[in-house]
Amino acid sequence: MSYSIVKLAKILEYDFYIIKKDRRCLKSGRSLTGNGVGELRIGRAIDEVRSRCRITHDAIELDEEAQPQRTMTVVTAYGDLLVAVDSGRIWRITPTASTIRTADSLGVGSNITDLLNSSSGKGFEGEGALYVVLKKQCGLSFRLAYDIPYADHREKWRLTDLQRIPKSVKVDQVFAVGCDKSANSE
Repeated sequence: MSYSIVKLAKILEYDFYIIKKDRRCLKSGRSLTGNGVGELRIGRAIDEVRSRCRITHDAIELDEEAQPQRTMTVVTAYGDLLVAVDSGRIWRITPTASTIRTADSLGVGSNITDLLNSSSGKGFEGEGALYVVLKKQCGLSFRLAYDIPYADHREKWRLTDLQRIPKSVKVDQVFAVGCDKSANSE
């Protein structure tokens, strides 16, 4: 009987450690910016992330363009984050949960009208999808769950083009890739 109590105590201790590590990963907040979320920052060394966060997956996989890419899944108390790695450093962060959002509540599940409340929305096509970038959300791109009609394909989408998309269209992925203020000054 004492063996099962000791075993249970070790399991609970491990679970407490995991929960504590999951919270520590986003201890500085869960607000998503173009430079990252919590302790996960674009450019941060993966060894540093490993010491603060729980990683459940770390592998080389093919990306959307069939190129090998190192990806990791980082578990947090608020949801998982997919992290793309280059040269041992974070270069892209993708939240998978709708609970990780920007300070003004944009994220996975946001409606296109939420994105276009600002007059700075621009769209770009890439990898067969439509992405929206906002000047006030430097370093973030929002992928829309929208099948672009064949006649509507274009390289760049102006705000007026985006406003013609059905209002029911939602964001299905968000990418944080780093905010370079000098590149965002246009």
